[in-house]
Amino acid sequence: MPIKKMTDEINKMVNFASGQEGKNFRLMYQDEAGFGRINKPRACWCGNGVRPVVPCLRVREYVYAYGAISPLDGAMVSLVLPKTNTACMNIFPSRGGKSLSR
Repeated sequence: MPIKKMTDEINKMVNFASGQEGKNFRLMYQDEAGFGRINKPRACWCGNGVRPVVPCLRVREYVYAYGAISPLDGAMVSLVLPKTNTACMNIFPSRGGKSLSR
């Protein structure tokens, strides 16, 4: 099914279910991804009789990218947040909706 036809069909179903006939909406697909690093101290080479001094500091740093795209018109919204939890998931659609309504 072509995207335009699928959007029209979903538009009819959503408008009927919500009682808001005649209003349009934008079909978007959303995903999130985590980016980060974990450093692990490893063995290292040195000369015989020498014991290397390697500081051991475990670092865990993450950042999460949220994104949504409309396949029909190519509109895209993205946001980088520190966590992936309910609070951040609620921030994303509210900020994304504001940026697309301009």
